[in-house]
Amino acid sequence: MRVRGVLLVAALSVLVVAFESQAIANAVIWTNGGTITDLAQQGGNYSFVNFGVTGNESGCTDAPSVFYFTVSDDKTKRMFSMLLAAQAAGRRVRLLTTGTCNGWAGAEIAGVIVIS
Repeated sequence: MRVRGVLLVAALSVLVVAFESQAIANAVIWTNGGTITDLAQQGGNYSFVNFGVTGNESGCTDAPSVFYFTVSDDKTKRMFSMLLAAQAAGRRVRLLTTGTCNGWAGAEIAGVIVIS
């Protein structure tokens, strides 16, 4: 009985570590600041942002300087407007990534800060 208890605790510990590792890998995180080089509104409701970041910690390795979001409500329309204004003014931005990666589109974003 004691061996079963020890094995159960060990198995649960492995599951907790695996779950925590996945949560960390898909964590919501802000990028470092960068200047927008391209901003595109494409077919459907997808918008793409390409900018030079000095440390993309989103975990998306296929397209580390490309980010995307779906323009579907007032918040995402404001995000697009903020990005467009920042690009026109040559201001730097930070992007809030959701932890969702898409190989051809980089990391999904859910927030924008215009920093300088």
